[in-house]
Amino acid sequence: MSNILIAAAAVIVVVIVVRFAFPRQFLRLVLLAVRRIIGLRTRSVEFDGTIWHYLAGGPESGEVLVLLHGFSGDKDNWLLYARGLRKNYRVIIPDLPGFGDNARDPDADYHMDAQARWLLAFADAMGIDRFHIGGNSMGGYIALKFTLANADRIRSLALLDSAGVLGETKSELQIATENGESLLTVSSPEEFDRLLKFIVYRPLPLPGFIKQPYCEDLIAHRPFLESIFWPMAEEQLQRKNKRVATVTQQGEQQRRDENRIKAQKALLDAQRQRWTKLPGSRQTEIRQRILTSTSSSETLKGFIR
Repeated sequence: MSNILIAAAAVIVVVIVVRFAFPRQFLRLVLLAVRRIIGLRTRSVEFDGTIWHYLAGGPESGEVLVLLHGFSGDKDNWLLYARGLRKNYRVIIPDLPGFGDNARDPDADYHMDAQARWLLAFADAMGIDRFHIGGNSMGGYIALKFTLANADRIRSLALLDSAGVLGETKSELQIATENGESLLTVSSPEEFDRLLKFIVYRPLPLPGFIKQPYCEDLIAHRPFLESIFWPMAEEQLQRKNKRVATVTQQGEQQRRDENRIKAQKALLDAQRQRWTKLPGSRQTEIRQRILTSTSSSETLKGFIR
């Protein structure tokens, strides 16, 4: 019994030491354990000289469900959702280019259209023909782009707090972005706390071994993240401005159409007034002339009847 207690105490001491001395490594061990408990395995696929890391789980014969994480996130963002989804679907959760375990190439194209093309290449490399797709935040934007360009490959589309969709009322993020401020990148632990409060409705206190690695990564990769964020934000702003211009043009065309209809109606009213003032014999004569004329249109004949 004493040996068992000593061994248990030794394990606890090792865990505590690793927890505080090596928080990043401890976090990876925790994530590996959670993935296994949920039933997901870490995999990778290589195509076009690029390695994509992803999580996979669920029945091999099930319909495929691809889940895309949001800006500055990674494949582990979907762990708790995948727990229930993997029972009925073959769940595939990739790290998007430049995020998670994937390489960060500063010279690569991370625009949303390029991300959608990469996703198509990933699906082809995986041998996935048609699949369900879900996306959160930036992942939702990519899912939208992919679906619009490859509708024949999609069984269904699900969006969760998706980027790329602007409402009638400006969001806090949109207002800040238009003022040149990024609320999704950080340069200090204080800004990291602000980020958590911004993106989480009721943020819970995070253990240090979780908070510290994520905070350090966001700070270290801020220039890279902003090189992805600002083109995405500018594209959304351009789409909004284009939509406003289109709506304005449509409104002007509608007003022109309404004015033309009013003018035509006024002309018809004037002609009706002139007709009613004609003597009855004259009206009868005109009707007969029009009805017997081969050049009169059927519409006009129907009108005078």
